[in-house]
Amino acid sequence: MKILVCGDSYATNHEHYSWLKLVENYFNCRATTTNFARAASSVNYSYKRLKHSLDTDGYDVVIFVLTSADRQYHRDMMIHGGFPQNNDGTPVSNKLKEAIKSYYLHLYDSENTSLWHSMACHALAQISLEFPNTKFIFIPAFKDFENITKGNCVITSNELSYYTQLDKKSYAMELRGEPCDVRANHLSSRQNETLSNYVINFIDNYEFGVVNYKSLDKLKTL
Repeated sequence: MKILVCGDSYATNHEHYSWLKLVENYFNCRATTTNFARAASSVNYSYKRLKHSLDTDGYDVVIFVLTSADRQYHRDMMIHGGFPQNNDGTPVSNKLKEAIKSYYLHLYDSENTSLWHSMACHALAQISLEFPNTKFIFIPAFKDFENITKGNCVITSNELSYYTQLDKKSYAMELRGEPCDVRANHLSSRQNETLSNYVINFIDNYEFGVVNYKSLDKLKTL
């Protein structure tokens, strides 16, 4: 099985126990999984990787974690709020940091964020129709998908950030930038196991050509 993964930190490869590793172990497909997920990445970045990968190679499964639409795309860096980081790990200049901060202070408009989110939802639904033999699983990180009635996909809810915050102590540690070994991809070990079971079930029981909305509420159990 070949799996393509796109998204933000909720889907990155993790050195600890994670939902994606459990999925890979179940299908014995770690060697054939391509993961483009990156912390703080934008919707545009993930969609660009998704479209290019599907156009150039075939995949059995796509797992797309939709990040916040207020993150800006730049080919050389990740920009989330006022916190940029260069792709190559080099420091971002103070001048550029000020420019990005000024953008969010003076030009950022939440209405544009809602528009970008809506456009992303419909673009993902459309691309699922273009590849009818690929199983698409769409997981929202920060905001639920809008009501999509056409497509070839499983759409989950609630957003992952909702479940992240249920473990208040670990969530507070993450916000302070403190190491938290009991978490992977912002979820507890129990939540990672539960999410992996959800994804495995979605793949095993997939209905091609059908849009299915699935609850992730068992992730409430920490």
